[in-house]
Amino acid sequence: MTPFKGAVNLVGEAIGTVLFFVEHGFVLTLEGIRRFVCRFDWRVYDEKLRILNVEDGELSHGRNKFVIFVIYCRVPLPPFTTSAIEAFAAAGYDVVAVLNLPPHDDAIAYLRQRTRLIVHRANVGRDFGGYKDAISVLRSRTGVIDRLIIANDSIFYLEDGLSEVMARLDGPADFIGASEVFDHHYHVGSYLLSFSRKVVESNAFKSFWESYKPLTTRRWAILKGEGRLSAALIKAGFQPDVLFRAEDLRPHLAVTKPAEFADLISLLPISSRRQFERKFEGVCKRLGAATATDGAVDTASPIINAVTASNQMHTGGFLFRRFMRLPIIKRDIVFRELYELTEVRRALADLPPEALDEIMQDLSSRGTGAQLAAWSRMLYRHSAI
Repeated sequence: MTPFKGAVNLVGEAIGTVLFFVEHGFVLTLEGIRRFVCRFDWRVYDEKLRILNVEDGELSHGRNKFVIFVIYCRVPLPPFTTSAIEAFAAAGYDVVAVLNLPPHDDAIAYLRQRTRLIVHRANVGRDFGGYKDAISVLRSRTGVIDRLIIANDSIFYLEDGLSEVMARLDGPADFIGASEVFDHHYHVGSYLLSFSRKVVESNAFKSFWESYKPLTTRRWAILKGEGRLSAALIKAGFQPDVLFRAEDLRPHLAVTKPAEFADLISLLPISSRRQFERKFEGVCKRLGAATATDGAVDTASPIINAVTASNQMHTGGFLFRRFMRLPIIKRDIVFRELYELTEVRRALADLPPEALDEIMQDLSSRGTGAQLAAWSRMLYRHSAI
């Protein structure tokens, strides 16, 4: 590259950065307006207006262990959702299904047989609004909660390894989560969290849910919901036990051949592969020059750093699955343009054909961010949708 081209590229990158931050400021302004408008919705302040109906299900284990499972689905429940409900029930949890959309008749018939309670509600406050209302319902209907799990259908629940994760969610720790996020602010992923009786009865937990306003924006749910919940519990002394940590991958990522390293890199998202392309290339060259017993080439750290730098379930999900039998995969990995459909199919090729087809159909139906209209894509770039 000539000095002139290099200078042009630097100027282009600088202009792109400035435009991004200008756009980000505009989106944040819109976010503030949306939050202001949401506060005029009386349902934000009154759960009686949000909860449309609560009906009893037919399955109760009588163990004071509950799962609040928030569902956002108009069609019959897909197998990767019912597999979670079946696994929770098999582990002895009473399931409280929270329906944020009017359900399909087949879904209701199924849920009545597999749950303790079904909460029908208006879709106010997204998943955290559903958690808030279901916790309130549970408190009014049961005296003791020995273990409480909150979960939602934003992930694919895979049968292989799922029962083991259910057991680990009932471990000795007070605050347990599947994965953690260091991007922007630390929090434990709210799609699957487990709390002991000590946490549920703590002032920190109660105060958070009593004060949480279920505003219906994505950024509010992330920042004021899962971010503040993790922060409140950690401040109260409940350190999270995270089941799938990036550092736990280290012993599995020590390889001695360039082809093995390239195979591991192929499991990272597109953005991570591009960002670390030169570093990965350098590691492969050093591996090619090293002997099989050298051991001096650190192949683990570049990958762990890539996983830690973002949402770890997005970035490291396929690595966790390969080496640690992670039974969950985020449903937005194609929509967020982390992977292409062909890459997902290749990474999940060991699944039964029917299960793989269900997942691919779901990913295809969601499309990608690139298919959004210009206005929506701007909001998408800044995590507003």
